Amino acid sequence: MPVALLIGFSSTFFWERRDAVARAGAVAVDAPLTQAASLALEWHPAVMVITEDVYAFDPSRFDALAEIVGATIAVLRDEEETDFEVTRRVLRALFDSSRRWSSEVERPTTPAPAKRISGIRERRDDSREATPRRRYG
Repeated sequence: MPVALLIGFSSTFFWERRDAVARAGAVAVDAPLTQAASLALEWHPAVMVITEDVYAFDPSRFDALAEIVGATIAVLRDEEETDFEVTRRVLRALFDSSRRWSSEVERPTTPAPAKRISGIRERRDDSREATPRRRYG
């Protein structure tokens, strides 16, 4: 299940809105502002939820952190947002996050020609024969 990291919110807001986050399909994790970076690196959230005021404090750092952990940022006006608004914004951020990840997935490459693969195997076999085997014990 995806994680939504709620950064810098009061404990009252977190406990009142965690069900709204769950309705969007994510697990809410409380992150005090001072621990936001370490918790983001620990949890690798799909969504980082913050207020406009907190985001305005240092947008470039929040954007960089989101990029590092692969998260999408959902910005709320303030802690007065309704459950419906929180659910809607987290759901939208999850959707954007999943679209970004699905577009970044590498497509499988075509396998190398058989001749080249056998050449690699031959070289590996030759190198094993030239190197004496070590015995342990």
